[in-house]
Amino acid sequence: MPEIRFPHLYLVDWPFQVVPDPRFSRIWADREDLYRTVTGILRKMARIPQASIHLIWAWYGAGKSHTLQHMAYLCMEKYQGLHPVYTVFPKAVSSFLDFYQSLMRPLDVDLLIDQYASLTRGTSPGQLQRALGMPADLLTILKYLHIGDERSRDIALQWLRAEKPHLATLRSMGINSRIQSTDDAVQVLRCIVRLMSFEHPGARLIWMIDEFQRIGDFKASLRSEINAGLHSAFNDCPTNFSLILSFSVRSQATMNAMLSPELLDRACMQPVITIPPLTPDQAKVFVGDLLQAFRSPEHIPPSRLFPFDEGAVNAIVEQLEADPNVELKPRSIMQACDLILGEADVEIEERRLQTISREYALQVLGRHNIDTQGDMS
Repeated sequence: MPEIRFPHLYLVDWPFQVVPDPRFSRIWADREDLYRTVTGILRKMARIPQASIHLIWAWYGAGKSHTLQHMAYLCMEKYQGLHPVYTVFPKAVSSFLDFYQSLMRPLDVDLLIDQYASLTRGTSPGQLQRALGMPADLLTILKYLHIGDERSRDIALQWLRAEKPHLATLRSMGINSRIQSTDDAVQVLRCIVRLMSFEHPGARLIWMIDEFQRIGDFKASLRSEINAGLHSAFNDCPTNFSLILSFSVRSQATMNAMLSPELLDRACMQPVITIPPLTPDQAKVFVGDLLQAFRSPEHIPPSRLFPFDEGAVNAIVEQLEADPNVELKPRSIMQACDLILGEADVEIEERRLQTISREYALQVLGRHNIDTQGDMS
């Protein structure tokens, strides 16, 4: 039985997380059509080996980051041959190598080590190198990751992450190169995909890149380099590899303009995943589903929406709908609920308030503004 942190609210934890929290990636509230879409994509990835590019276009605060994190959670729970790496587009980028580093730092290196160890038990280094099309230096890096001491393993990790360890140090370990260009990075990525899927044809590396609209902040030459690098990676990994790029922009045309014609052509092979604002009915279901996700089966509340009553939830939705500066989306709804529940929490615990009524909700909202500027990052 989970610990009940807020027994007076019948909640095991605080449900309104305005900033995406990986701890709550397992939770899905409302949006049944979107859920069917993303689970269908994962199911196809697990069955069909061909590479794919998927675009997620969402309004600011509509839930794209949570959608990606929930997809990663589903991979771990239901599709264990799918290996997602969630990254956020770096705010500071000088080349495609910075982009490559953002993938390599969270990559599960132990998975590569396990695959390498399994293959070397029945395959000579020369056979493995030929089978994977792997440069000799990368094979040596994997060997150090597998059986090296702490220092050599650390250097091998630096090499894999394109952090440019000193050449003299590398040569003393029998390594004669570094990852210094887009072509080098793409080659290593291709070898990693092949290594992961060599004994497991259904395995797939999924690179999720959130906030891809940030590419629009950089000069044209850098945008072109990043697009070209991703396009090369896709071409070099025709199977067992997927890219998921998410955008927070106002129109699909703006999203399309941020991609090179070559990359957009590949992406158009899959339907765009669109996450619009919620309808009023969806918003009410969203609040109920979210509260329900934080209940304990042994600790049943007086009503599904408790500590809110139905009038309070209706008031929240109506208030947000009436504000021309606010859209009805998960982040705005959670901001409003968080404000109201934050004020009611102690009052309910001390029994000075039984439930959050319509009047109470409107009083709290009247004293605060929903921060729509936070959606524009």
